[in-house]
Amino acid sequence: MLPQAFWTSLRILLFRAGPEDFPYDASKRLSVACIAFGVLVNAALAVVAAEMGVLVKALTETPPFWADLVLGAVSVAAMGLFTRVALRARQLESRFQQTFNALLVTSSTLGLLMVLPIRQLLPFLPVAQELSKKLTANPDLVNNPSVMSALPGWTLLFSLMIPALLGWQFAVSAFIYRRAANTKAGGGIFIALLCVLTVLSFKDIFSLLLY
Repeated sequence: MLPQAFWTSLRILLFRAGPEDFPYDASKRLSVACIAFGVLVNAALAVVAAEMGVLVKALTETPPFWADLVLGAVSVAAMGLFTRVALRARQLESRFQQTFNALLVTSSTLGLLMVLPIRQLLPFLPVAQELSKKLTANPDLVNNPSVMSALPGWTLLFSLMIPALLGWQFAVSAFIYRRAANTKAGGGIFIALLCVLTVLSFKDIFSLLLY
């Protein structure tokens, strides 16, 4: 069933299939695997976010990994809670398992792809921060090659990958919610936006408690 779930997820990522095509598993073993995958990926994203916080001096030290795992679990739980409420409001709660699993696997796959460019950019974050201060004070420095050469050209490509992956992730989530809730495109976008706000709110609350 895992291979079928994997290939279906790839098709959903390409908008060639919907959550209704995701395998249904009465034993809930597939759901456990999807949840575990989601928790681990969200924990990995929390790790790199914490490292970023230390570099920009927003955090004094990197939190323990168990705190990142808790934050990953909170992110998954918030998405699950929101999805159940959203489908219940549409009287389509029977679609919860396939919808939630499809959301978990697709969003986590794209989230995992974000870890690589973020980690590659982390060493250059203090340099970029300093460069931003210089450009703010003197915008003419943008024409100075010696100043701009502080950041390698490939960092721009990696910087563009992150918003591109985030946009793709949001578009897929909106597509899944549209199909699962039987709404138009605007309805799917609205539900996906509410989901993002819900997850971010939960993460912010628990980040304050854990960090």
